Amino acid sequence: MMPEPIEKRAEQYVTRLLERRLQRAGLGLPGETNFLVQAQAPRPYFGGIEVRVRTWRHWSDAAVSFDAATGEIMERRIDRYAMPPCREEMTLQDAQAAVRAVVPVPPEAQLESFSHVLYAPFCTVARVQWRHVHQGLSVLGDFLIAMVHPKTRQIVEVRCKWRTVKLSGW
Repeated sequence: MMPEPIEKRAEQYVTRLLERRLQRAGLGLPGETNFLVQAQAPRPYFGGIEVRVRTWRHWSDAAVSFDAATGEIMERRIDRYAMPPCREEMTLQDAQAAVRAVVPVPPEAQLESFSHVLYAPFCTVARVQWRHVHQGLSVLGDFLIAMVHPKTRQIVEVRCKWRTVKLSGW
């Protein structure tokens, strides 16, 4: 069985994301009746491949990035979530609560940094970063980064590389 083409996987991911948004809004309509998604050609991205997905209706475009080595989703981004313009800041506790409500933060995640960054013109977002710690050891290259809009509490962007660690005896 051939694996799904990367463009198809990106379209499926964005479709599921938009369908969940409709359900949360209480509309519960099948996604195909409300929007059409179309993946653009894959392009190189730091550490992997990015596929931008056009959504064609009242939704913002999205981007889904895949790890070059594993083909797993590494990043997902919806630019419209950076609206409305905002220069407010939020506490670490509020940012973590917003992330954990939507993103499964692994139990081995250890907070590495928290800051506010300019994400788009006139929009500052909270940036929370965790690192992967397994049995007291940092797993080099593994991370979870989330960007949160301080006013709307929407997750603007999530980047993640998290591997299963297998330690063998010496």
